[in-house]
Amino acid sequence: MSTPFDGVGIWVLGARWGGTPIIAAEAAAYKAAGVQWAAVKVSDGITGGGNAVIQDMQACWDGGLAVIPWTFIEPTAGDAGAQMHVCFLASGSGQVVAIADVEAQPTNIASLTNQFGAAGTAVTTWGNPLPAHPGQPSIGQLADLGVAAILPQAYAGAWRVTEAQAIATMVQSYAACGLGSKMPPLLPIGDTGNMLAFAQAAKAAGCQGVSAFRHGANGITAAGFQGVAEVFAPPVTPPDPAPAPIQLTAGTVYLTPKGDRLTLG
Repeated sequence: MSTPFDGVGIWVLGARWGGTPIIAAEAAAYKAAGVQWAAVKVSDGITGGGNAVIQDMQACWDGGLAVIPWTFIEPTAGDAGAQMHVCFLASGSGQVVAIADVEAQPTNIASLTNQFGAAGTAVTTWGNPLPAHPGQPSIGQLADLGVAAILPQAYAGAWRVTEAQAIATMVQSYAACGLGSKMPPLLPIGDTGNMLAFAQAAKAAGCQGVSAFRHGANGITAAGFQGVAEVFAPPVTPPDPAPAPIQLTAGTVYLTPKGDRLTLG
């Protein structure tokens, strides 16, 4: 199942939220290293990020990255759909996809996809991957909403495990939800400088892409993405081999492609 969130991404928190702003040259460096999209935080509950957010988004566009607005769904700030509307407005409108950070149960989660639509909405979930994390919406609820993808925070660095162990923990956790084919695609977020190892482990687990949290932190640089995009690139189909030459025999009648008869003397 293809989603708008497949491939390789980078998260941009920006100065408005205590992160590092991005400039077009940095976005271009990520692009050259194979990063395809940037999740830019544009709102938090009912609060938008203002001009600083638009500047971050513009820098990513100028650097050649697709921009996906991202918002934290504040559980005490009211209806989740209303908060997604703030995300829509804060991102300059016109967006068709968005990522909602739902680390706790918001009011009326059933309206989460109202603004962008299920096909254009992904969710990122808590750093602790266990389904029993207190207060969060169940994975079953998210699946029932038809969200396009789940972006779990498989933080090998924070958990002090290898990238492969972080992916294995994620897979085991979500398998325990028992949703089977109803489970939305999992596209994990990593927090280490070894994105290649993270991507290889994710690909082996059946994931269609990965992203890194975050620009300007955790030792994550454009150089750290070298080779990552190739992990998720579709296989190259080799060209058909040239037909082998045919040995013709004198005195034999042959049909040409046009249906004519050819007799060799």
